Amino acid sequence: MATTTTIVTRPNRLLDVSLALVLAVAAVSAYLVAGAPKTPAATVRTTTVTRGAVLSSVQASGNVQTAPAYSVGFQTGGTVTGIDVKVGQSVVKGQTLANLDPTIAAANLASASAGLSAAQAHLAQVEQVETPTQRAQAAAAAVSAQQQVVSAQSTLTAAQSTASLDATQLQQAINDAQTKLDSDQTAQASATQISQDQTALTQAQNAQASGLSKDQQSVTQAQNQLSAAQQSLNATNATNATSAQLQPADLTAAQASLAQAQAQYTSALQTMAWTTLQAPTSGVVTAISGAVGQTVSGGGTSASQGSTTAGSSSSSGATATTPTSSATSSAFLTITNLGSLSVKAGFAETDAAKLKVGQPAVISFSALPNAQASGVVTEVDANSTLVSNVVTYYATVNITKIPTGVKPGMTASVTVTINRHDGVLTLPNAAVRGTGSTGTVTVENGKQQSSVTVGVGLRGDTSTEITSGLTAGVTVVLPSSTVSGVSTQVGSGNAGRFLTGGGLGGTGTGGVGTGAGTGGARTGTGAATQPGG
Repeated sequence: MATTTTIVTRPNRLLDVSLALVLAVAAVSAYLVAGAPKTPAATVRTTTVTRGAVLSSVQASGNVQTAPAYSVGFQTGGTVTGIDVKVGQSVVKGQTLANLDPTIAAANLASASAGLSAAQAHLAQVEQVETPTQRAQAAAAAVSAQQQVVSAQSTLTAAQSTASLDATQLQQAINDAQTKLDSDQTAQASATQISQDQTALTQAQNAQASGLSKDQQSVTQAQNQLSAAQQSLNATNATNATSAQLQPADLTAAQASLAQAQAQYTSALQTMAWTTLQAPTSGVVTAISGAVGQTVSGGGTSASQGSTTAGSSSSSGATATTPTSSATSSAFLTITNLGSLSVKAGFAETDAAKLKVGQPAVISFSALPNAQASGVVTEVDANSTLVSNVVTYYATVNITKIPTGVKPGMTASVTVTINRHDGVLTLPNAAVRGTGSTGTVTVENGKQQSSVTVGVGLRGDTSTEITSGLTAGVTVVLPSSTVSGVSTQVGSGNAGRFLTGGGLGGTGTGGVGTGAGTGGARTGTGAATQPGG
């Protein structure tokens, strides 16, 4: 049997080495011909000063909740005489719900009304000072006193006239008697005649003394009467003058009486109105605990919020359940507004300090990614709540138009606009360097760049208000930053090369290029990214 021998020939090691060197030289030659990889030139990205709106906002999370449920009760006590609604019935604000027996309240109102009328009349009388009758009586008294003065003056005049006449006549009688005595003595009349003449003279003298005394008494009496009449007239005039003047004390007392009567009437009127129970808000009657014939004590109306878990500010990332209450069993009936929803969100204290009632808000819902609603801040809690050791203030944002599918309890995100400037010059925040009311920007004019100081107004969420230093249309350079030794600029572009390695790498678009060279000991990675903007 013949044997066949197969000879296997191994390549010469020298030949292997030679082939490897040839391949290495070829690779190096190709590298040198192609040239070393170059760092792509960074494209300068710019923006333009435009006129628009600058917004500043704060965010927080929370949960959708229904409007408060009102525990409605009478403000005053009494016996229920009628209930005008049923459970499930829709009511409007001000609608009559039930009534109490108004008998006692009506009587108290009538009494208070009478007291008020009397107080008003008394004040009017005090302000008028005197009634027509009083003024007529005062005038009559003044006239009477004046007449008494005139009469007394007439009496005095008559007494003085009589005294003067009597004095003349009595003196004449004395003179005549003296002349007769002198004449008879000269004629040497008889002793009897002389005696008679002397007696006549004495009688005339005595008559004069008596007459003068009597007349003086009459004059004195008339003078006293005149003085008394004059004093009476003066007193009457003084009394009339005092009565005709408004006395401050009387006016104050009358006004106080009127105020008290007015308060009593207002209270009685309010109590009368309270015998009719009216809806404090529009909604649906969800419970009635009272009945006709029941005696109620009057507990008033209170609002309570259904249970809901309120969220927290985006800066704290915490949540908490807010304390809530439900309608008490003592409420006469309960009204709930089922058509109104709001979000109660917890804001960090730095954000809550910027919140005000009436600020607009935008609301999104975790369960409804395509739904968004507008809202308005209606309440900001004055007291804080400690949530996961973070001071939190809760704010209520009413949803102005409820999107389809939104339900109570859903998680919601609230963005509240705390400041807004419309129609102002704006630049992206990244283009403005610095803080406070001034900043710097890099302006491009052709190929020239220069730094410009600008006035800064509102610094918004994404843009900044420029108040001075620039005009609309000016081109401003956006800043660049360096990441891992690579120049990165705001804008868009693509580039990807090896920064280190043994050969050409791959390219990437808008991202990081990676690649590996052959024949080298290391594999390099690199990036030249230019995010779109």
